[in-house]
Amino acid sequence: NGLCGDDAVGLAVARVLVEEVCLPPDVAVVVAGTPGVGLLDMLQGFRRAIIVDAVLSGGECGEVYRFGLQELGETTPITSLHGFSVAEVLALGKVLEPERLPEQIEFVGVEVRSVNLGLADNLSPAVGDAVSKAVAMILTMLGEA
Repeated sequence: NGLCGDDAVGLAVARVLVEEVCLPPDVAVVVAGTPGVGLLDMLQGFRRAIIVDAVLSGGECGEVYRFGLQELGETTPITSLHGFSVAEVLALGKVLEPERLPEQIEFVGVEVRSVNLGLADNLSPAVGDAVSKAVAMILTMLGEA
């Protein structure tokens, strides 16, 4: 969410991927914002998804994590304006319409601290520094496909 301080880290990563990186033609960057259950529609038709989000797991602010769907419950995505967390939406999708989900879903999470409403485009220094690390991790993941 671009209105909640460090929660905008996913938007910052997407911006770098779109504006500064030459991605393969079969890779799409989709900015989801706060889609709630609309995430299921956004994921439909993709074979693979890498979801980037802010997380609160008790780690060091600015740390970048890579984890799979099975580990999603071990971190806490920021959900103040999402309505449903990413984990809840994907769990719902797996039960109701698993054929709509990509075969492979992975996550890049950035540990955050500040998610206060009204701090648009104002990442804390540690999270701002983590954007390039998250982009590098995503490019590595894409190379593994």
